[in-house]
Amino acid sequence: MRVLIISLSDPDSASHGGTIRTRAFRSILRELGHEVEVVFPRNALGERARQKSETSRRRFSPVGRISALKRHYLPMPTKWGAVDPDLTANVRLHKPDLVIVSALSLAPFAAAAACPIWVDFMDVWSQFGLREATTRRGLAKLTAKLQAKLLARAESNLLAKSSIATAAGFADAGFLTQLSVGPQVTWLPTWLGEVSPLLPSGRETPVAGLIGNFDFWPNVDAYNVLVEDWLPVLVAAGYRILVAGRHTEKLAPRQHVTIVGEVQDVGEFYSMIDISLAPIRLGGGIKVKVLESLLYGRPVLGTQAAFEGMPASTLAGTVTASTSLSVDVLSSLAQATIDHDKLNPYTRAFAREVISRHVAIADGDALTEGDR
Repeated sequence: MRVLIISLSDPDSASHGGTIRTRAFRSILRELGHEVEVVFPRNALGERARQKSETSRRRFSPVGRISALKRHYLPMPTKWGAVDPDLTANVRLHKPDLVIVSALSLAPFAAAAACPIWVDFMDVWSQFGLREATTRRGLAKLTAKLQAKLLARAESNLLAKSSIATAAGFADAGFLTQLSVGPQVTWLPTWLGEVSPLLPSGRETPVAGLIGNFDFWPNVDAYNVLVEDWLPVLVAAGYRILVAGRHTEKLAPRQHVTIVGEVQDVGEFYSMIDISLAPIRLGGGIKVKVLESLLYGRPVLGTQAAFEGMPASTLAGTVTASTSLSVDVLSSLAQATIDHDKLNPYTRAFAREVISRHVAIADGDALTEGDR
């Protein structure tokens, strides 16, 4: 079967939850014997505007101000921003038997393939948008809510046209199933490679760490929660704080916080810490940093938003806190015990079984379309 994955960005040059998932999809599909190609917008209007905004913001040009205004009033991507005159032709050229789309804005390109569609929701943009609306006031709050409502309608329409639907977040799969008049949405959490749990560090001074791609604004917001709200409690409890990941140079330095920078091996980062921090308020889907930490044997202190992509059965080893961290919550980390047997859904073997089953469904749909 010829499978075409339409990705938001180049999975081989970027590194975040979406590209990890795309690379893993491609690997398993090829392992199952399918011919797989990945295409992505190379000339999208939104990406060009973002790059110009990054370049021009330092110069206080109108491009930067317009981009900032757009994101304030319409926080989520739009279909106009995804316009790429070359991608539709590229999709048709591949003549796939199955097309997988990883984001709502890519749906028009999937329609050009004239074959069964598998929509895979790394994030549910309507829910992501509603969280963004809570951070705004006045007219911006209204426009953000309106955009979220329109996105929910677009998600429902896309599901109605799809043969298969999966979601990375557990709660997202339930929400989309209720929203859908199409296929039932299957929970397919992001999976990681083989990870061996690390032994306890035995350090006298405990170390807490936050890792992420800080080019992604929800991670910057998480850092702000850490340094503005959680830091005094952690320091008073005797913790050292490490922050690592890509684009940490964009973060404002703070006393008691050591910026490690980008790490080549995430296992090295988890060997440096005793607990992970996930003070997340924004974003959507499943948080890869939470999965990594648990699989490496490091308990996670996070907000409710950090864990909402996971069912309760997999949350052993996590402690939920509000953005106002209390000493009592922090002390409960000492009793947090990870149950590795419950983490099976985040393994490659689990994902391979789900993907294999769904490809068989798509193959049947393709044959049905051919008979017509």
